[in-house]
Amino acid sequence: MNQGAERFLSNIGGLIITHEAYSDINDKDVSVFDPSKPTAWLDPAWVKECYEDIIKEKLCPVGVGFSEHMIFFVSESGGFYGGYDDYFCLIGDSVESGLLNLFKDHNFISLN
Repeated sequence: MNQGAERFLSNIGGLIITHEAYSDINDKDVSVFDPSKPTAWLDPAWVKECYEDIIKEKLCPVGVGFSEHMIFFVSESGGFYGGYDDYFCLIGDSVESGLLNLFKDHNFISLN
């Protein structure tokens, strides 16, 4: 586990947050910040090939959202990312900006 993910999980690990949905501001979505679900699902080799090779950093899964379709990651440098199958995006350069973007702004940057 990288230091950014460790700090993230020590501060908000275990939280389940209901927030404005990405596709409809009148709808709600739930983000679960618990690494146990994505860790059980993920193939580390696939994460490396499909996500880490793009940003040239190791990623640590920290939760799920969007009906558990997207996995949230924190990078070694503290960036906040999301991945869903072949889709990989930067949600924020930092955890703080990533959470604001996730909950309110919804301006994800596709990286592939």
